[in-house]
Amino acid sequence: MALHTVTDDGHLAWNCSGCGQHRTAHVSHDEVYYSDESMIMVPDCACGWRTGLKVKFSSEELQSLLDEDGNPTPTHAVAQRHIALIKHMRAAGKSRDSHNEQAEGSNELGRFYDHKKPVE
Repeated sequence: MALHTVTDDGHLAWNCSGCGQHRTAHVSHDEVYYSDESMIMVPDCACGWRTGLKVKFSSEELQSLLDEDGNPTPTHAVAQRHIALIKHMRAAGKSRDSHNEQAEGSNELGRFYDHKKPVE
């Protein structure tokens, strides 16, 4: 799963990892939220798949985004979209206090992780 788009006005687009359906939402949507200071969740898909965006990394994880010469890997473009999402979350008033302190540094890159929504 990868975030395909974050527009200047805060619209998000991605494909569900569970069923492949194209999904969209605005950052102001109630189901776009921080689950903790390191993860932003996006709305559930109709298939029940739950997706979260990791936005807090260790130094080792950040190093993995660079090649052996220190140049950005293809993951860099995805990370830039995640950074844009963090900025839109702040603008929408959805930042967490503990995350705001961390986000002032360079440790605000992201990578997607998928979570199957629990069956109720």
